[in-house]
Amino acid sequence: MDNLETLSFVIFQDLSEDAVWGYASDSVKDLLGWSPEELLGTTFYNIVHPDEVDAARNLHYEHIQDDKAATLTYLRLLHKGEDKYALCAFSRSVAHEFIVGAISLAVDDPGNARAAMARGGVFVLTPEAEHLSFRNWNRRVQLSNNIFTGSPNSYTIPIEDLHTSDRVCLLLDRFNSAANVLHCTNDVIIKADMITFKNLFQSIPSETDQASLGNAIHVVKNWRTHFDGKADGIFAVCRFNMEVSKEPVTLKQVEGILAATSDAVILVLKPA
Repeated sequence: MDNLETLSFVIFQDLSEDAVWGYASDSVKDLLGWSPEELLGTTFYNIVHPDEVDAARNLHYEHIQDDKAATLTYLRLLHKGEDKYALCAFSRSVAHEFIVGAISLAVDDPGNARAAMARGGVFVLTPEAEHLSFRNWNRRVQLSNNIFTGSPNSYTIPIEDLHTSDRVCLLLDRFNSAANVLHCTNDVIIKADMITFKNLFQSIPSETDQASLGNAIHVVKNWRTHFDGKADGIFAVCRFNMEVSKEPVTLKQVEGILAATSDAVILVLKPA
């Protein structure tokens, strides 16, 4: 087993009030003791520390309401085997019908890069994150659980009536040099069956764009390697033209946010 501080897993949550698990990659078992099968179809809040559930629910609502991307949240999650709560870092983005992200243990990272690259904001739901060094240098990042008050049910717009933008999440194989697509969440940019189990670079005609995306993937996959670890949630951005139809040949410019986990690289795309 890898050092737990270097492990991270992929999470998909639906956009319902209960933030139901739609997917969890295998490393959740090593990190938190739960198998993916135990979590699928259950509410995310079953494993959130009771003191942080209300804040987590409201932050989930605000992610959907504001169509947030590249955010970072610190909160405590229940470890099944040890029957205690682990301080975790949750990097996430809204991707149409899911919130997709990476969860790892919350530890100080080199240069506080993870917090610095969280362009959508940093949210601290637990006092247990007080010791992390980014708080010392960024006192404006205050404890957030006293900001998110009330219930999503009391908001003007019911959560089921909120609308998100056209984004798609691709899971890329992190264990080879090709950008092989393991999963595509929807058809809003490109038909899933046109790209799934294929090399993403084959849909990008420009060698310059291929190189740019390849560099971004390299950044997120190799962050923290001098600690003999794997990447666990730092964000990178990219922009490229991709072929979204073959008859007729149609190119679309897209922008992407990438994050790597122990199991896959997450790429969220939207029209540029």
